Amino acid sequence: MGKLRSGLIYGGIFILFQAILFFMVNSGKKQDVDFYIQQHLVSQEKEFRFVLSSFARQAEFVVNEVFGVEEVVSLFAEASNNPNRRDELRGLLYKRLLPAYQRLLSLGFKQVHFHFSDGISFLRLHLPENFGDQLFPVRESVRLANVEERYVEGFEIGQNYQGFRYVFPLTQGGVHLGTVETSVPFYSIENVLQEVINLEYYLLLRKDALHKKIKTVSSDHAMHSLLLEDYLHEQDDLILNKRDHEGHLDFSELVRINGLLSGSIDEKITQQQSFAVPVKLSGKDYLVTFMILNDISGAEVGYLISYGRDTVIQTIRQKGNMIHFVLGIILCLSFGLHFMANKRKTELIHFQQQLMETIPSPVWFKTPEGKLSGCNTAFSEMVGLERDEIGQGKESAILREQSVVEQQMDEEVLEKKELVKQVVTFDFADGSPHTLIVHKAPLLDAKDRVLFLVGSAFDITERKEGEDLLFESHMKLDQVFNTAANGMRIVDVNHVVLRVNKAFCDMVGTSSEEIVGKKCYEILPGQNCGTKNCPLDRLASAPGHFKTEMQKKMISDRDIDCIVTASSLCDKNGDFIGVVEDFQDITLFRRMEQKLRDMAITDKLTTIYNRRGFLLFAEKQLAAVRRNDQDAFVTYIDIDDLKTINDLQGHKVGDLAIRSTAQLLKRMFRQPDVVARLGGDEFAVFTCCRSGTNSKEAIARRMVEAVEKINETGELSFTMSISFGIARLGEKESLEQLMNRADLRMYQAKREKKNQA
Repeated sequence: MGKLRSGLIYGGIFILFQAILFFMVNSGKKQDVDFYIQQHLVSQEKEFRFVLSSFARQAEFVVNEVFGVEEVVSLFAEASNNPNRRDELRGLLYKRLLPAYQRLLSLGFKQVHFHFSDGISFLRLHLPENFGDQLFPVRESVRLANVEERYVEGFEIGQNYQGFRYVFPLTQGGVHLGTVETSVPFYSIENVLQEVINLEYYLLLRKDALHKKIKTVSSDHAMHSLLLEDYLHEQDDLILNKRDHEGHLDFSELVRINGLLSGSIDEKITQQQSFAVPVKLSGKDYLVTFMILNDISGAEVGYLISYGRDTVIQTIRQKGNMIHFVLGIILCLSFGLHFMANKRKTELIHFQQQLMETIPSPVWFKTPEGKLSGCNTAFSEMVGLERDEIGQGKESAILREQSVVEQQMDEEVLEKKELVKQVVTFDFADGSPHTLIVHKAPLLDAKDRVLFLVGSAFDITERKEGEDLLFESHMKLDQVFNTAANGMRIVDVNHVVLRVNKAFCDMVGTSSEEIVGKKCYEILPGQNCGTKNCPLDRLASAPGHFKTEMQKKMISDRDIDCIVTASSLCDKNGDFIGVVEDFQDITLFRRMEQKLRDMAITDKLTTIYNRRGFLLFAEKQLAAVRRNDQDAFVTYIDIDDLKTINDLQGHKVGDLAIRSTAQLLKRMFRQPDVVARLGGDEFAVFTCCRSGTNSKEAIARRMVEAVEKINETGELSFTMSISFGIARLGEKESLEQLMNRADLRMYQAKREKKNQA
């Protein structure tokens, strides 16, 4: 009866400890999984915001350089003030902006839309036949941008399209005229996101939000969601942009994942916050992320959902299970040893044998002399001996052959009289190699003498394989670091470069051996080096991350433009130990910007300056003329009878007449002189020279001689004839006044020529 009671007490304590152990291990696993999911969600949201900000910067650049230039704003202003000419001006503006809009489509944008300050649509470049509708009731972004006269951006559902909109105010002379809008559809955002993280992305929109803007939501707009009843899939997302990519999931997988999620996420949806949910399907782990999508007014209108396979969660679970298993075995041994310590030696050995037989892992007992006195079946199977052969010396030879470490552990236990453990490699009887964690502990009597050496082995072959997989995962992360498109480097608090990736080496033009160990300002220096704006010094005083644009100098002494993203690097205690810098080479982007600027001031037909270019550079020349006390002239030139040439010989010949006139002017005047086509058949030239010269007469003479000479060659199918007027710069006279006088003289010359005919 006493033995039964004692057994029940020990059993109850054992079960209690096992329950506590089970709770602690599973609680730790859940915390690790929840932390990983939260970090994944934060990372996804950062990538999404970064992609949106990239499109916003592109939109701002295009508006500043194309849609918001003086010529476009002037046409828009005239249309705003003159309703009777709106159709004519709309056509002119559409023709003027169509090439830029077509280039914008290739960047992922979908629409460009001009609206007056009262909310009336003026021009949709994507739907030029639709105009004149009132937008304020259905387009909050347009209403806010015009009423508050400010820039507005964000997601919005429209009557024709929904997307991420960027609405810019248009002003002239401080007067608000209206707004111009560009927008990006979700499938363009998805394209960029899939280049960064290979996941499956979908856009879900609330039914009530769509019905509020679109009275009848047809299959052309959206289809019913397989996941949430009150949401719809955007149709463009499902049709236009689904393609195979690395990490692509089959539609059947998505249907099964949605089936597992259906109904289980309703409570999370009602909270109207971003969240992520792990899903296990066919032995594989998936992670589904729901990023909430708010519209311009801040109201929740849907979710950006991403699906992807995930191996980290499985690794966390396997690690927790292994810890639970090992601790459980140790707990079993601890209870067994404690129980046996109160028994006589024979009873101890008998109980030990029974206990060991219940343990699936190998357990054995040795005398201090090294003779094996007992073991369980798992041990006999491991060494390949029958139980009656144990104790005859055969097993000792086998153990010595397999592991010298095992003998060293025995000696250490006898010397220290405490538990020791070691990881060893052991070949099982079937010849298969296994990785074991071997524990050796002394069994002491009342006089602290070693009676037995207790050994136990835990097969961690699978865990080792898991660790190898984890190491392989780390290697893959290292490969990601080295295959990243942007150059990256890690710098410590002493400005010493600790690590660089391949893209950084390629960008700088040297090897990592030539970079690592040197000061960061010795490799890829820039204007912020040695200043308070140095990324390292800036983050040392205020840890976090920031992004800036700067110019860097290559080893070849060539300058490049970079977007630098710097983030704090901290140790496990949270102490600042350096920075991680990401360098995005935007030199080609800057060149494209310059090319666009050149296009804005250049006449496409003649390749000389247009009106904008003439005003820009003539003003600069005018300032130099006044500083140097020089004379300046503006010559206005008009091609005679260009309409007749077009009517009789066609517009190609008319264009040839315009180009020939431009080439004639470029040959006549010096390189510093500003030669431009103002529009149609009108040209202008700004010339400066020393005071007191007869430049005006010389210009007129060269003009006449140049026209006569080109007509004498007979190269043209028509007779070139031009009229021109020359005006000298007066004291305190503006460029506009000078141009007006030259224009009047040109028309006087044209009238005199007609009167003489």
